[in-house]
Amino acid sequence: MCNCQEFKANGKCKFHNKDGSLTRYAFACGYQELTELPKTRIRTKLFWDSCCYAVIQYDDKEGKRLCWETFTRLKDARKFYKESLKNC
Repeated sequence: MCNCQEFKANGKCKFHNKDGSLTRYAFACGYQELTELPKTRIRTKLFWDSCCYAVIQYDDKEGKRLCWETFTRLKDARKFYKESLKNC
């Protein structure tokens, strides 16, 4: 559920979907979805990169990038993002 001021004012939000994920508009504005797992120190990020959606995963403990995948469709990027979180 979105907790931003716009949603509180009129029950709608152009930045968040009903499930709390970011909308295409939010990505176009530069917003990013980021999940950090403190136990494993792995960060996974989903963002718009000028012509495609990108999913990047870092291992902060080892100091290296685990993956960087790009997608033309947000649906595919979200699927990969969720699957990559399961594998941590």
